[in-house]
Amino acid sequence: MSAPIAAAQLCRVGRNILKKGKPRKYPESKINSGKQIVKVFETNEKIFIFHYNSLSALEWNDFRYNMGKEHISVKVFPNEISRVYLKDSSYKNIAPLFYTQTAVAFGNQVNMKSVLKLFNRNPRIFLLGAVIENTIMSKDNNASYANLPS
Repeated sequence: MSAPIAAAQLCRVGRNILKKGKPRKYPESKINSGKQIVKVFETNEKIFIFHYNSLSALEWNDFRYNMGKEHISVKVFPNEISRVYLKDSSYKNIAPLFYTQTAVAFGNQVNMKSVLKLFNRNPRIFLLGAVIENTIMSKDNNASYANLPS
């Protein structure tokens, strides 16, 4: 009986055997979420990744409404699934942004100046980065891109 336990690695408490090397199996709903986030990144020209901190339901609804006026959709994806699926795509460099309360705003015909004003208006929303026309940009790069002449 001790031979299989000695061959396997035990968890810190020692009650459960860790299953290293085996890929984690996700439920079908999470697999669909992962495919959906990759599809969002591939089909939209402008994608903004932002952190939202302690927003009330009213603030969240106002933010989504104002983004909708600018023809931008806002969606929250599961962070772990987002990291797993983005690491396997061409957007692997943006995967590390998905660790806290992170959401994605995306659209095709977007006025950058008005969108950045919406992000700056609410102090609990922090723009982490963006993908503009398949180019990964930081927060500072977004501001300079918005100031470029059309």
